[in-house]
Amino acid sequence: MIQTTLDQFFPFVGQELKQQSKNPTFQLPQDSEFANLHLAPYPFVGRKICPSCSMSYSMYCPYCTIPLPDYQPPKITLPLSVDIIHHPKEKRTKSTAIHLCILCPEQAHMYEFPDVPDYDPNTTICLFPSPQSEDVTDIKDWNQINKVVFIDSTWQQTGGICIDKRIQKLRKVQIHKQQTKFWRVQDKSPEYLATIEAIYYFFKEYAVSSAHMSGNTNYQYNGEYDNLLWYYVYQYERIQSEYVADKDKQVSKKLKQTYIRARRSKSEADQSGRSSEDGNEGDDVGQDKEQDGKLSDSKMDKEDDG
Repeated sequence: MIQTTLDQFFPFVGQELKQQSKNPTFQLPQDSEFANLHLAPYPFVGRKICPSCSMSYSMYCPYCTIPLPDYQPPKITLPLSVDIIHHPKEKRTKSTAIHLCILCPEQAHMYEFPDVPDYDPNTTICLFPSPQSEDVTDIKDWNQINKVVFIDSTWQQTGGICIDKRIQKLRKVQIHKQQTKFWRVQDKSPEYLATIEAIYYFFKEYAVSSAHMSGNTNYQYNGEYDNLLWYYVYQYERIQSEYVADKDKQVSKKLKQTYIRARRSKSEADQSGRSSEDGNEGDDVGQDKEQDGKLSDSKMDKEDDG
């Protein structure tokens, strides 16, 4: 009888797991764009086997929507329950909305469109920007609202979800304009956010608006919901760190040209003893060229998964 092992079928998994003891706990770089956030400490970061589906992922399983062993995320309590309407053609490994379902499993639920609940428009709102949408900071009846709906899809797919009668009847709200830090290329304005970014800014504005509605006009946001970006920040920094460490690594066409370039150029300037303003070695990094070193789609999925 031939004995089979995990390493025989998936040798890369065994190699990754063996490296775990050698890797340090993830630390947010001092020059991170997210350095001002109040984020919980990160555990050791590496890939593990999901106990439910037996697939290998880093930190969480996007299909089972559970954290992996030893990777317990920070606890977050939301003031409203959240439903996420996920388009079935949007890959779960690329969905940042999955983060919320893992961070707030009792308050956040994901539905695959067209499987949408029949919502009560008197108690449920939907975040969607439009000329008719109310600003979150202008809402005065938070005491009557107990649920907010977010749409998780590409912007091209959003229209098909919004015309659904169950979504169409909901009161629409919007947040103030923000600049996305999402690393994937899109053909829209940088004000089009990743889903978890929109969720974070919604609750940040909700905190101020609801406090003022209750008479606490001196309230100022103090990082209560920063951990909503806990997984997002890790993914952002992990991908950057791989390119900074390996300057010969060609940047995928799927990544923004400016995403890697700035920190890579700064790293090169620091190493050569010059200021980042004088360093321009990274100017050709991130161009959309077909080269042998370009990341494949499967590699990008691996970098994006938890």
